Amino acid sequence: MKKVISMILAVLMMLSVLSVAAFAADGIVKNDNVVFVADAGDDAAEGTADKPVKTLQKAFEKLAATGGVAVIEGVVTIDSTNCKMPANDKLITVTSYYDGVDYRSKFYGTDKVTARLNLANGTAAAFSFVGDVAFDYVIFNIPSAAEKNCLIAAYYNNFEVGANCGTEFLGLDGTAWFTPEDPATEQNPRFYYPILIAGMNLSDREDHVGGETITEPFTFSIG
Repeated sequence: MKKVISMILAVLMMLSVLSVAAFAADGIVKNDNVVFVADAGDDAAEGTADKPVKTLQKAFEKLAATGGVAVIEGVVTIDSTNCKMPANDKLITVTSYYDGVDYRSKFYGTDKVTARLNLANGTAAAFSFVGDVAFDYVIFNIPSAAEKNCLIAAYYNNFEVGANCGTEFLGLDGTAWFTPEDPATEQNPRFYYPILIAGMNLSDREDHVGGETITEPFTFSIG
């Protein structure tokens, strides 16, 4: 499989099929390697539930060598300053339901909405990975109409979105700004759901040189 010199290798599926999926009752089991994340945290912190790091980037950095679990325990914002994850050697699972605690039903600190990943990286900008990643029990939130066609780029790594993920459209004040089921508010729904791509958004990966041939297989899974 050859990397194609274009903005996107393939648009495989929009998360609309996962929208407001039913949440199972078990969550991700306890792991020896775990880092908690919330916007209200501090990247100099330990990454415990009481002292979370601030960015998913920092969580990936801490888990890069060992793999493990990154727990979204509050609002975690992905923007242009933190959208490119550092390389990880082992699988990292991102979740908001860990060790029996469902953070999607909890408010962290002064958050007005429950635990979620806010994809706030502007129009057609990538949230990208350089290693194997799995998401399950995660709310992908699109906080405003300014975030159109947010690309989640697997960068040719193994990538999984579990059946317990979903997409919501809440502003940081908790107000719904877009309701796909309502014809009065529906414009073009594909503008607002995140788009998963197996490759990358080339304009968003300055380190890409192109022309490489992919020799190792990778798996792209939607639950």
